[in-house]
This record gives sequence, structure tokens and C-alpha cells, in this order.
Amino acid sequence: THDTLVVDENVKEIIFTNLIEKLSFNINNPVKMNQVTTIMKQAIKQSGIANMASPDWRIALVNETDETMSYYLWLDTNGMTATLMASEDTNTIYSLGRDLTVRLAEQMQYIQ
Repeated sequence: THDTLVVDENVKEIIFTNLIEKLSFNINNPVKMNQVTTIMKQAIKQSGIANMASPDWRIALVNETDETMSYYLWLDTNGMTATLMASEDTNTIYSLGRDLTVRLAEQMQYIQ
């Protein structure tokens, strides 16, 4: 097991989907994609079994062979916290601190 979120770095596209507002956008700029995956890899595993409300976002990382790794994201722009979960392991959550949450939200252009 890992203490941080496992993220594929060889991505050609990142698709953010807001599951509440039913909107999505893609990032395929290599610099921005690297910044997003670098932030995600710093999410720290939280102990215990997760029992979460429905996620706000889905993040799909599409690699060069068109395989997709999906993650769920709960983004609290008031408290500036973010929680991530790999879709294939719904018992484990990973959290981002305030600074990384701000950086991720900026990459998503969700806050200016």
C-alpha cells in the first residue's frame, strides 16, 4: 500500500467532469497536466474506511494507450480542502492540504 495517491504520469489528456453541474473540460497542455498530476501525487492517504457523500468531480487521466484512470474529487473551496479517491479503491481517501488544494483549483480554473 502507498501513503500517497498513485497517479500515472504518462498522460496525454486530463478530463475534469463536474458531476453536479454536468459539465466537463479537458486539459491537454503538457505543463498543466504535469502540474495536476504532481499535485495529485502529493495527496496523503487517510486511515480508516471512507464513507463519503457523492463526489463533486471525476478526474480522468488518459494515457498514451488510451487507458483511463479515474479519480473522484471532493473540492471544498471555502475551507480550501480537497479529497481524492481512486475509482477502483473506494475504501481509501487521500487528502490535499490547503496550498495544494489552491493549486489544484487554480489548474482547474475553478477559482481565479
